[in-house]
Amino acid sequence: MKRNVGLVAGALLVLALSLVAQAGEVQTPSCTTALLIIDVQRIWMFGDLRTTDGIWITDAVVNVLERVRPAGIPVIYVQDVSRSTAGERLLGFPDAITPKEGDRISTKTFGNAFAGTTLKALLDGLGVTRLLICGLASQSCVRATVAGARSLGYEIIVLANAHASGDGGIQAAQMNEAWARQGISVVPIADLDFASLCP
Repeated sequence: MKRNVGLVAGALLVLALSLVAQAGEVQTPSCTTALLIIDVQRIWMFGDLRTTDGIWITDAVVNVLERVRPAGIPVIYVQDVSRSTAGERLLGFPDAITPKEGDRISTKTFGNAFAGTTLKALLDGLGVTRLLICGLASQSCVRATVAGARSLGYEIIVLANAHASGDGGIQAAQMNEAWARQGISVVPIADLDFASLCP
């Protein structure tokens, strides 16, 4: 009798899971990697915003986007809104990297994109465990976010030539060396197989 009850209960569970899956309510993450674009906004477009290989930061981000989108990697724009009086246009993103449908925006008021924000909840909802990180500025908000992500246990890949500090890549190069010494992956855009990050 107990065996029959167990078989019936098991069959009912399988049926229930099947119905839920058919209804589209059970989802497995399509990709466990996400791209974070940190603070590449009009308000910060001053200084010599070249990366370590001499490319302007927005051109570097365009290069990254052209690789992550076909790979199916989710794109998350981190938007600093601490200077809310600057206005919507200045706080927005340069035309070349305007978010597309399906991209997400996470706002912040501190250097670390995880501090006092819903970014972790967003990443958890997407099933993300690995982060590709690029943006502004290398020695401040990018550094703080890398440290925040590391403390939360994310696997991190800093895109070596897709972050800048306004000094022609000097501090970006210094930060690349510091991250590498800490055991954080620092990889140039061209050396990364984006498709393999989102099988």
